[in-house]
Amino acid sequence: MEKICAKIRWLSAKEGGRKERLPDGCRYFPTIILKCDPTQTHWSTEFVVAPISADGISRIKFSLLIDNPETRVVENQLTKGTEFVFCEGARIVAVGIVI
Repeated sequence: MEKICAKIRWLSAKEGGRKERLPDGCRYFPTIILKCDPTQTHWSTEFVVAPISADGISRIKFSLLIDNPETRVVENQLTKGTEFVFCEGARIVAVGIVI
C-alpha cells in the first residue's frame, strides 16, 4: 500500500481525544474514517507518531493495513484535500487532511 502524506491535529482529552500523548517515534495503529464516506466505515491504518509543531499539527505518512479491492478503492479516495478522522474504537482521537 502507498504511504499517504497528511497533517493531523490530535484532539485534547477535553475534546474527547487521548488522555495521554503517544511518544514520538512509536508505531500507531488507529482506524480511519473519511469524512466524505456516508457509511462511516473504519479502515485500519499504521503510521509512526511524529512530533507536534508549535501550531499543534503533526505531519505524518500513513498507510492502510489491508491490501484488497475494497481498501484500494479507499486508498484512491485519499487524495490531496481529503479530510478524515483517526479513531481508537468509536473515539475520535485526531482530525486530518491529506496533503
